[in-house]
Amino acid sequence: MNKLQRIELVCIIILTGLLVVFFGSRKLEYHEDEVWNYGLANHIGGIYPDVEYGKVYTGMGPFESFMEVQSGKQFDYKNVFENQKMDVHPPLYYCFLHTVCSMFPDSYSIWYAVAINLFWMIFISILIYKLTYNITKNPNFSLGILLAYETTIVALDTFLYLRMYTQFTFFTIALAYLINKYWDRKLDVKFYVPFSVIIIGGLLTHYYFMIFAFAICVCFAIKLLMEKRTKEIINCVITTACDVAIYLLIWSTILDHIFGGYRGKEAGGKVVSLDGLINLVEMMFITSTDTFTLLSAVFGILMLVLFIKRIKQKKNVFDYRFALLYAGIFDFIVVGQISPFYASRYVSPVMFIFVITSIIAVSSYMGERIGDRKKARILVIAACLIFNVIGYAVGGFHINNDFYLPDRAEVLSYIEDKDCVVYLGEDWEITKYLGTMNHAKSVVFINKDNVDMLSDYEKTGYVLVTMPEYAEEIIPGMDTKVLFEHNGLMKYFEFL
Repeated sequence: MNKLQRIELVCIIILTGLLVVFFGSRKLEYHEDEVWNYGLANHIGGIYPDVEYGKVYTGMGPFESFMEVQSGKQFDYKNVFENQKMDVHPPLYYCFLHTVCSMFPDSYSIWYAVAINLFWMIFISILIYKLTYNITKNPNFSLGILLAYETTIVALDTFLYLRMYTQFTFFTIALAYLINKYWDRKLDVKFYVPFSVIIIGGLLTHYYFMIFAFAICVCFAIKLLMEKRTKEIINCVITTACDVAIYLLIWSTILDHIFGGYRGKEAGGKVVSLDGLINLVEMMFITSTDTFTLLSAVFGILMLVLFIKRIKQKKNVFDYRFALLYAGIFDFIVVGQISPFYASRYVSPVMFIFVITSIIAVSSYMGERIGDRKKARILVIAACLIFNVIGYAVGGFHINNDFYLPDRAEVLSYIEDKDCVVYLGEDWEITKYLGTMNHAKSVVFINKDNVDMLSDYEKTGYVLVTMPEYAEEIIPGMDTKVLFEHNGLMKYFEFL
């Protein structure tokens, strides 16, 4: 990599960062998990906000003590671990977030979490470049693939989402790169040490990491077996066993979460059903406007053709590119099957695999047809970038995880001088209403125990906010009109 190419890599990283900041500045609402993200990292006294029903809140209200690090409570990692024991995720990411928030006590900003994502994005960029260079041996093509990937909506959604998925993506790419680096090399201490760090770090970030790690390691083990590198396999097994032991010393709660927690039981129950995978495929490939959609449609057909062609020609169908693809497909299928929601974030850590392999495969196929591989690569990268820009334009230069909708923006603007009453069916549902809290003049939270107060709020012109299923129970007979409804998740009503 020469000096010019290093400058180009830095420019791509800067461009990606600017795109994240641009879309982040347009973020309108928050997913409840993003709100919970800060609470799990910072709140002392449980994993739910402390809300007093019937009390009039202004400003951040109950979210202040929930999402902010309070003065004198900075760098309290014991509390982070305790919160995560009550939640469903391992603690590493939350330790990072708590560290950043501890530097700015008594304050909240989305940029605290975005800063962590941008930090990992830098290393993701470097590793994707190195990985694609090892595969293509062409630095300019590798930079083009990196640019195409990092400007996709799926990548920017990952970088903007205020959760652990960017960090998760880093560990996934790091493991893919390490195995690629040693695919045809003898394993030594420079493999085993980073391998252990990646395995432990990945599992301390998200439990789903073990799915990809299992798949890619099985592929690598088959490669070693085919080459009769028995000693290296034994060393890998011993290293992995030690990693597991160290991990359990740090975080034995994984056993409770997987075998006793509600998410673990839920995932186990979905293993025998195809509904989750079918819905995820529909969401990713039918309703998406991302470049990834077009690439994947072409790629699926093309890779099948190339796979059959290789078998007929008796060529190796188990080189690194195919092993990486097998691992990515395995992860997509398993995660799509067991994930609790049909959301792209659960498979976003392996999306780089499909983008990389798609671009390489399409470029190779086109290069053979037109007789000019360089021209084919330029055309494919250019097409990816054009479709990325089209994707931005179709969404009004908003992406999924800024949670912007024109009618949502309109109603949030409308309630800026309004008092709101929010009806909660369960205590945890308050995390859905940070956007309401940030925009309304004041907010009162009520539940089934004091629902009779609604008649008073009706008389004083409050805006009612709740979920549709609750609205059907509590507003019959009241004179209201719907201000906003989105995907059955939330309704705003105005009392008339």
